[in-house]
Amino acid sequence: MELKITTIIPTDDKELADRLMNSLIYDQAVVLGIVVGNDNWCIDLIQKADRVAYARKSIRRAVWIRNPKLVDKILSSLFSHSEGLIIPETLPYFFTVTMADKACDIILPGEINPDNVSIDKSFRKAEIG
Repeated sequence: MELKITTIIPTDDKELADRLMNSLIYDQAVVLGIVVGNDNWCIDLIQKADRVAYARKSIRRAVWIRNPKLVDKILSSLFSHSEGLIIPETLPYFFTVTMADKACDIILPGEINPDNVSIDKSFRKAEIG
């Protein structure tokens, strides 16, 4: 699997995971597409999210969180600042984050076919914030 613009968050180093997530969210002027979980749906989605983000690499990044327990406080913070969104109780899921550091749009397995178009729409929602 070749990923060009994706940050894969470590699964066994909480300090590094927190540092990477905080840098991506708070230090960079980009929107994020974040895949949470570690199954076949996530593998397929992160590859698509990477391609979609790479098409507008100046303002988009993809992130893969395979072990969300390591960054649960950060995830909770992103959703607590969003309007009307709640963090999904089960894995996996995909969501975007605005430049204002708010969760924006969620895609769950079975809701829609996560194709390039739906992923791009999710990124665009985050871009307009």
